[in-house]
Amino acid sequence: MKFYIDGPFEKSYEIANMYEKILFANHELVNNPKDKSIESIISYKKNQSVEINSIMDCNVFIHVSDSEFYNDTFYLGFAICKYITKGNPFIYVIGNGNSERYSHPVVNRIKEINLINSLEKILKDFSNSKD
Repeated sequence: MKFYIDGPFEKSYEIANMYEKILFANHELVNNPKDKSIESIISYKKNQSVEINSIMDCNVFIHVSDSEFYNDTFYLGFAICKYITKGNPFIYVIGNGNSERYSHPVVNRIKEINLINSLEKILKDFSNSKD
């Protein structure tokens, strides 16, 4: 399966650990760990089209919701639209954060703060998948 993870800069270390676990489980990543350098932030518009293309290519979309300063659900909204029109990706929201998009019927909620434990639950859903 091809995974895309959307999350806040404050969780970069934990998200990097999630990437390692996904690769160890013989799955793929369609987005690299986010480069939060100044150049990356300045070129946001260019990166946005790369992110959209990555979401178009993923089978599993994970949104990390918990962060005091992270309320950006744009990519989650795009993943939901893709699901409605194409029937994929599987969509998961990890954490206790709230947004009207988190209650959409295609969103699977995992209300847990520990990202690795949450990812392990997700990986169990795809333990026999090699797409």
